[in-house]
Amino acid sequence: MKDILNKQKQIYGFTLLEVIVALSIIAIAIIPISLLYFRTMKIITRASNKTKAVQKAKTLIECIKKRNFINVPLGNFSEEYFKECFFDKESKFKTSILITKENSGGFRLLKNNVYMKRISVSVFYLDSYIDEKKSDKVELICFISNYD
Repeated sequence: MKDILNKQKQIYGFTLLEVIVALSIIAIAIIPISLLYFRTMKIITRASNKTKAVQKAKTLIECIKKRNFINVPLGNFSEEYFKECFFDKESKFKTSILITKENSGGFRLLKNNVYMKRISVSVFYLDSYIDEKKSDKVELICFISNYD
């Protein structure tokens, strides 16, 4: 009996098989965690880009609204036409501005000689963390009038 207890006290290490099994279990646990990390980074980047696109569209609409109603032209414009409204030049955002005369439905019933202009700002931005060719857009619409 004493010999068996002495032999058990002399075994100090792990076998190669035990080490391989332990490393396999660790690898199986780490793979989903790393996939979760990359998916989270993709979602954070997408949310950040969308927030910046909305902020850019809001800034542009506010800048256009500051102009006199008569000085807001009708048509389809790029961001170069309203370049005084842009403070940052990020290449991943492309902006399209459409300003039209609004004479539909209830707006004509407000008062005589009240004219409305519809400002539609679309900001296109890169949507993906990995795929640089995938894009999405944010579109904000605002109405301005000559009636104060």
